[in-house]
Amino acid sequence: MDPLHGLALFRIEEVLQGVGPTPIHYRIQVRQSIKYLRGPRPLSALPDQSGNKLGFQTVPDGDWNLGHIEISPGNRFTLVSTELMAFPDLMPSWHEVRIDLADLSGQIETTLDSTGQRILYPLQVGGHMPSWIFKTSKVTEKPVVALWNYDLEAKYSFALENESYIYSLLRGQTVAPTFLGHLTENNTRIVGYVLESVDARKANSADIEACREALQQLHDLGIVHGNIDRDCFLISQEDSRAQLQYFFDAAKTSDQAVKDAEMLKLEEVFRESS
Repeated sequence: MDPLHGLALFRIEEVLQGVGPTPIHYRIQVRQSIKYLRGPRPLSALPDQSGNKLGFQTVPDGDWNLGHIEISPGNRFTLVSTELMAFPDLMPSWHEVRIDLADLSGQIETTLDSTGQRILYPLQVGGHMPSWIFKTSKVTEKPVVALWNYDLEAKYSFALENESYIYSLLRGQTVAPTFLGHLTENNTRIVGYVLESVDARKANSADIEACREALQQLHDLGIVHGNIDRDCFLISQEDSRAQLQYFFDAAKTSDQAVKDAEMLKLEEVFRESS
């Protein structure tokens, strides 16, 4: 490590726990920057959120984003080197707006359903990890849904990438919540995206016609959803209009047989759940 650089305190934001031989990553904040500490493997079966397995409390200042840690004789991690890595974007950039993770504030822990019951995982975040609703961002004072992944090597983010692509095809349409911008880390690499948060409920059997109309609208745009179930639909609390979400497996197609099969699947889903 460069002895000319000063030292700075850091705060652990998250521990990305490896499994077996998979490296462990501590995601830390140093002043205003996010950096990562990578170790060969976890030293505990539980995430070391308190940092008890780190044998240091400061890290070098300077222009780096990945620190390499090794296991010391005392079975704790020691920092041996740092480097500046060009971590890849997790999806292509197509939207002009970028929102940094640091610009999100007021995480909403729970919401209430129409009966006043607390919902731990609101509809728009139930199919993603990590994802959450925030009260505000730099683009709007209304709640937003942020969906992201830290995936430093872009190996495990196909679902996010595919969803972003589908939202690019749906730009200007009303069949899905509005895509507000790409989500970044350190105002540089793209790690996810931000959607409008809609006041919606889960679909029930009385909503089948609205859901059918939404799916037909998607098909008319040359897209099949790929994984139809009730959780794919958001039913507006205001006017009972249906929107679609969870485009992990969605794809472009001109094959009418594929579209017809998906519409039949919709009928089956509502019939089985009624």
